[in-house]
Amino acid sequence: MSDATTPDQSQHVLRKRTRRTARNPDSQLTIRWFTPRGRAALADLVEDILHGEGRHVADAVVELRRPGVAEGLVDLRGIDLRGVELANAQLSKVDLSGARLAGINFRRANFKGSVLERAVLRGAKLTGSNLEGADLRGSDLREADLSDCNLEDAQLKGAKMRGADVKRAWAKGVDFSEAFADGVDMSRIRRKPHRAPRSTVRLREGIGAPPGSEPVPATQRFRKRPTPPKMTARRARPQPQLARPAAANDLDAALAQLLLRRGEVERIVVTMNGRELELYVKDGQAALRAA
Repeated sequence: MSDATTPDQSQHVLRKRTRRTARNPDSQLTIRWFTPRGRAALADLVEDILHGEGRHVADAVVELRRPGVAEGLVDLRGIDLRGVELANAQLSKVDLSGARLAGINFRRANFKGSVLERAVLRGAKLTGSNLEGADLRGSDLREADLSDCNLEDAQLKGAKMRGADVKRAWAKGVDFSEAFADGVDMSRIRRKPHRAPRSTVRLREGIGAPPGSEPVPATQRFRKRPTPPKMTARRARPQPQLARPAAANDLDAALAQLLLRRGEVERIVVTMNGRELELYVKDGQAALRAA
């Protein structure tokens, strides 16, 4: 048997691929992301989502925009982001129709007002994400984690939700009867308007609460001990230092200075009537003798 393909067989394969493409309107939009220009735009897009908070998403993919996207939305139709960590991603006002997003971590991501029609989100982690007003018609949400997310006014007509977790999801204005949600536990869905969680503030524990990190006695937790007053030592007052006196012309003044410094006197010699007399010698007997 020959393995060569006949012209009739080639035409049959081409017609089959053409029919498959016609049935999948997102195929042509998906191919553009695998071109050299598309791969470069995809790298810039992911870099901006991860490090630029999605402020330049529209600029990163402006050359890949195709007709058919609604005005005011960024054209990300048919994109494949599988394998990328996108927690806290800012993807509001984007068109992700037919996007391949299965198994991605989208915790606390923002899809407010975005279009995810026919998007594949199977097994995606959407805990705490914002899907307010999102278009999820025909999307694949099987086994997705939608707990604590905001689904207010979202459209779920034709969405596949088997095995999805919707505990504590805010779902005011959502009609789950239009989705394929057989077996999904709806008992804990919140039907009231969404209320954003308060900002996390670390409260100080009470005096009697157990310590958080180290074993501090209960009597000392979060109590400031009064700072004891500084004890200043009383310093001895220094004795005044007498300046060395100059020779005085007044005898009384000279004798007064001599009396003030008598503890330092070792020898006293005076001149009287032209003769020098030694009047005092320390550690010896005083004498009046001629020099």
